[in-house]
Amino acid sequence: MFEAGIVALILINIAAFVAETVPQLALRYGVWFRVLEAFSVSVFTIEYAARLWTAVEVPFLGRLPPWRARLKWSLRAYLMIDLLAILPFYLGAILSLDLRVLRVLRLLRFFKLSRYSPALHTLMRVLISERRSLSAAGLLLCAALLLSATGMYYIEGEGQPDKFGSVPQAAYWAMTTLTTVGYGDATPLTPSANSGRC
Repeated sequence: MFEAGIVALILINIAAFVAETVPQLALRYGVWFRVLEAFSVSVFTIEYAARLWTAVEVPFLGRLPPWRARLKWSLRAYLMIDLLAILPFYLGAILSLDLRVLRVLRLLRFFKLSRYSPALHTLMRVLISERRSLSAAGLLLCAALLLSATGMYYIEGEGQPDKFGSVPQAAYWAMTTLTTVGYGDATPLTPSANSGRC
């Protein structure tokens, strides 16, 4: 029941964050969004403190002094995510500033779901065990992107400096082409670029 409640609260928080970006909803329900935020942070803070306090009960930390066990436990990925999920609220209150970056950090609460999902645990194990293969695939993708962007920069750069005037600008075209999205807002026009078309 506790896990189901936390998962529901996380999902409600994500939905509230998205809804809060709609000006009409923020104006009309702004007070309720703030009440929900305060309630959620209270629950998440209690959960974080309880997990930190009970770190001395974890078998492999039991032989350490309590302060060191809690410190070591607080540096684990799940606890770091839990801390980052509540930190923006407290930093915003302490600094008394409406820092947009801190508000975006509230989306880190989404990663709290990984603790309660066996499927995400499996996915993380697969990603970790296949990290070398995935890194190689990512490297090949980056190489293809860079080669395509550089080629288009030299071929189309003078003809369309607004779209292909630099390698980063050409990389936008290369990314939309390699991913087959192809928005069509940047297309090659020179004969040498079009000669490869069927």
